[in-house]
Amino acid sequence: MSEWAVVTLGEIMLRLSPSGAKRIVQAENFDVVYGGAEANVAVSLSCFGHSVRYVTRLPENALGDAVIQFLRRYEVDTQHTVRGGRRLGIYFMEPGHSLRPAQVIYDRRNSAMAEATPEDFNWDAIFKGAGLFHTCGITLAISPSAKEVAVRAAGEARRRGIPVSFDFNYRKELWTVSEAREAMEVFLPYVNVLFAGVRDAVEIMGFPSPTSADPQGQIQETMTPLLVQYNIEQVSSTLRKEESATRHHLSGYTLDHRGQLHMNKGHTFDIVDRIGGGDAFAAGFLHGWLKGWEPDQSLAFALAASVYKHTIAGDANICSEEEVQSMISGEGGFSIRR
Repeated sequence: MSEWAVVTLGEIMLRLSPSGAKRIVQAENFDVVYGGAEANVAVSLSCFGHSVRYVTRLPENALGDAVIQFLRRYEVDTQHTVRGGRRLGIYFMEPGHSLRPAQVIYDRRNSAMAEATPEDFNWDAIFKGAGLFHTCGITLAISPSAKEVAVRAAGEARRRGIPVSFDFNYRKELWTVSEAREAMEVFLPYVNVLFAGVRDAVEIMGFPSPTSADPQGQIQETMTPLLVQYNIEQVSSTLRKEESATRHHLSGYTLDHRGQLHMNKGHTFDIVDRIGGGDAFAAGFLHGWLKGWEPDQSLAFALAASVYKHTIAGDANICSEEEVQSMISGEGGFSIRR
């Protein structure tokens, strides 16, 4: 696969979910999953055949050990993960169903990664032989020191000529719009490949609302100035229509700094687990980008990868390139494969 390693950096958490369609207030036990935006991207890219390093800070206890075992199960390199701090962040995820939406409750304050500092990490070792760095807005949001780590990492990557990929991933439970805008204005100048939508550009970054009535015009009108202002090469995003909590339609677009826009009509599908769908899209697009595919091919793969993730329980997209390509081509249909 790719000659160079992919480096992702962020916080991985313990996810606790009631079994079945129960609400949190009904739960007598919880299903355990480990996940986090950049960890999900790392696992997915590794499943697609890339060499991937995941960088984080974990507590020196059994939960930290369990996270490392989880990542190693999917051949993600954890040798640059540091140990320290008192706790692993937790989030509770109540699954939605039909007209009832899913709900997430965070318990991540003072987590090991939230207390990390740039001095905790050996940047020379982390980026030796690397060809791409990826992180997201959640890491900027969890604490001032984690934001410093992410900004330092992006600077170290660009100083070495390594492209930077970034997913907005705005979470209103973690910070305000003004806090997010301030952080993004610092981080975006480092970014080569961006995952963000029109809403991010307007509501977070303060770009004017588009006047065009059609989606293509809105994307061109709003996202092109964002690319130009921050000298970003490519921006991509999903476009989601929700029929219910468990049935969605997912389409998407990718736009480059020359104004070349590609759109894909996408797929309608039923959902097993929505968490990690955006991360699967990012990983799918980066997979194509790393392989030198045309943007429309990368977009088609990214959307199919995201849809595939929605059919899998847990945060990570546990599937191969061949399985995603089979979904795109329709080969095999829905028959049992044996």
